[in-house]
Amino acid sequence: MSFRGTWRAVGGRGRLKHDMCKSPDGLTQQKELHSVAVDVESVGPRPRKVASMAWSDVDYTVLDPKTKEPKRKILEGVSGSVDPSQLLAIMGPSGSGKTSLLNVLAGRVLRAKNAELTGKVVVNGERVTSGMHMISAYVEQDELLYAFSTVRETLMFAAQLRLHGVSAVGCMQRVEEVVTELNLVLAIDTVIGNHMKRGVSGGERRRVNIGLELLHDPPLLFLDEPTSGLDSFQAQAVMQTLKKLARHGRTIVASIHQPRSSIYAMMDQLLLLAAGRVVYAGSAGHDAAGFFASAGLPPPAPSNSHSIPPPLHPTPTPSHSHSIPLPLHPTPTP
Repeated sequence: MSFRGTWRAVGGRGRLKHDMCKSPDGLTQQKELHSVAVDVESVGPRPRKVASMAWSDVDYTVLDPKTKEPKRKILEGVSGSVDPSQLLAIMGPSGSGKTSLLNVLAGRVLRAKNAELTGKVVVNGERVTSGMHMISAYVEQDELLYAFSTVRETLMFAAQLRLHGVSAVGCMQRVEEVVTELNLVLAIDTVIGNHMKRGVSGGERRRVNIGLELLHDPPLLFLDEPTSGLDSFQAQAVMQTLKKLARHGRTIVASIHQPRSSIYAMMDQLLLLAAGRVVYAGSAGHDAAGFFASAGLPPPAPSNSHSIPPPLHPTPTPSHSHSIPLPLHPTPTP
């Protein structure tokens, strides 16, 4: 095999063109190309594109279609920021505006006649008016995956559609990088599956959905409730994957609903919303706890319901209640 080309960086990663390698069979070409890529990576770390993001005074108002007067304020005066290698969690009760803010930051809220959007969003110090999709990726809450394709086939099909000008060998190399980064190596040849055909687990399915958006290697990643619908173990695995992506230089912004204490401990930044307004914006963990404690609202110690021991004696049932307390010992049958 003769190597005539030079390595070039695309999106912070090494990639080799198809015409660089001459080999009699495609299989040998693919294997040798992968070894060349490993040799190039061993030279040293390559710079990754990074993205720091900030937003200020974001207002999103729904107008009355008849009077054009403000009908409901979805977001009001929301400001915040997130730096590279950080995981920002947008939290709050249902209806607080978490997904709306995520869509605004991702540039997915279109200008409409019955809505008014104002504010400023900047990435790396430059105001973003359009083209956010060129530097970011958005992971939906629901997965739309073909059930009878394997993880490899799903990612490879998406790579061939999205990575324009990249050969099949280059697409396969990128798929292998994404599979390794998302810890999907053991499930790479497993079908996605559905309710009728058994396939990957729920956490693996969610990571495949994330992998589809990582193929073009964006520096900025938005996720809408990535842990919803998963059990505690799978949710933990998904958040560990997001934390790993952040450590590699990406900027992660995710809306999360009621995370467990171990998941909350992975957050770098917290943006807490209530009725479309910012309650807290800053570092998560002890800083957030100290903020609420200083306001006279100390949060309880982190604990899970299964770790709380049950009472030794049952609580007496009030007389006005219609529920019947169960006896501690069954009454012997005569």
